[in-house]
Amino acid sequence: DGQNLFDAATSFIGEWGIDEALDSLGLACIVVGLDNGGVRRAYEYIPLRYPSPDGRDMWRRVTGGGHLTYRWLLQRIKPWVDSTYRTNGTQYVGGASLGGLMALYGQLAHHETISASLVLSGAYMPAPGIYDYAARHARPGGCSLSPCTRQRGCKPPPPGAGKRAHKATGPV
Repeated sequence: DGQNLFDAATSFIGEWGIDEALDSLGLACIVVGLDNGGVRRAYEYIPLRYPSPDGRDMWRRVTGGGHLTYRWLLQRIKPWVDSTYRTNGTQYVGGASLGGLMALYGQLAHHETISASLVLSGAYMPAPGIYDYAARHARPGGCSLSPCTRQRGCKPPPPGAGKRAHKATGPV
């Protein structure tokens, strides 16, 4: 959702003001924001397929491409950024809604490259198995989660999350 980071004119939900926030805090860092693919956003941002407990899969037609998005980011975009700018090797990811889901997944699946994630109001409803995935792949430190607040269908993790039997299918 890079189109939302810096400019209200390009945003589909309002500018996040990342540049102003970092300037006001006096933080020097490189922020790479990549626009989503519009109608392909759900496919790009949902990392795996998760069958629902009742057997229905309402996201079936759009899920499962997020792992390919990360492959592209790590194999094409990160090397370009590292060769173009003076980077120090520390990589953070962040996002809100489906971008938050991707930030969490990225830090869990690619912990050797991504040091930490910032998840704002993560949209976990299309990927209920992410709780179990997080329980299996979590590493010490490096993840900041904020609760979902106003998203339709947004619910906190269910009791026993990480123990429930949601089986992920896909290349992880």
